[in-house]
Amino acid sequence: LSEYCNTTLQQNLPLAERNTIKHLVTKLALNTYVLESMCYYVGGLHDEELILSVDVEEAIIHKYARRLLSEATSSTIDIIGLDAATSGMNFDGLMTFEYFTQWRSFDKRIYERIFGHVEKAISFHDPKLKHFIAEHTHPSLKEACTNLEHTMWRLESLLNLLLSNHGKSIINDYSVLRAISKVIEYNFGMVATIARSSRSYSIGLRNGDLEISWAQLYCSEAANMSMAELRKLYDLLAFSEKILLNRTPYL
Repeated sequence: LSEYCNTTLQQNLPLAERNTIKHLVTKLALNTYVLESMCYYVGGLHDEELILSVDVEEAIIHKYARRLLSEATSSTIDIIGLDAATSGMNFDGLMTFEYFTQWRSFDKRIYERIFGHVEKAISFHDPKLKHFIAEHTHPSLKEACTNLEHTMWRLESLLNLLLSNHGKSIINDYSVLRAISKVIEYNFGMVATIARSSRSYSIGLRNGDLEISWAQLYCSEAANMSMAELRKLYDLLAFSEKILLNRTPYL
């Protein structure tokens, strides 16, 4: 795709110089880097032969890879357009790839504990650091590490809330599982890219500075998307609690 964009002219201008094309290809390259980092991270755990279960991480990788393949296919078709029919690329094979489905619904209540205990004690928007991950990475990744820790804290507070009030019933709640799985995926992506880029830059690998920039960009976007997912769950819990408090029972 990159080669096609650099060798194809439209209105005497290479496709690669168009901002919309740059955006699509950059996004695709960034997500590919994140997927690679996840694979390297889990591969390293396997190589060390540690007695660890990486089932969740591997499930995240498979899910991310399927979504990235779909994104790559649609982005390629968007860029190539009608030329896709004569470009020699096997689009039929890509488009008939069977994707796996995700998970599935929602319950109610709980407001006081979140907003009474959590947000009053520690700001939801700016929680305090607990693990100080930045102390173990390259200094330029400080903000990325802070984004990771903030997301970890918000996810932990939400999980404590849900499990203490709903228990195992949340496994049948699609909207909750979907939001949590997304945030866990973002967290894993941040961990993998931070670890990989910090090592690459520190040992002087080629494009190490680019890896640092990619890690910073991904962690910033992932933290914002995680914040949005968790915020929606918090608001939904608050709304459900209000409904329960204002409901008048029939006599």
